[in-house]
Amino acid sequence: MFIGFLLFLAVFLMAFWLMLFITGFLPFWIVGYFIDLFSDEVEEEADVAAES
Repeated sequence: MFIGFLLFLAVFLMAFWLMLFITGFLPFWIVGYFIDLFSDEVEEEADVAAES
């Protein structure tokens, strides 16, 4: 009985922290990646325009 409770608790806590990570931290990383990608493209376009 107690082993089953510990197993349930372990699975529940892993799912909880995974959900917290996915909903909390992952969007910041994804948005930051696209902002960085966009700013790099804008800088490259500005460099090309300045050279010609």
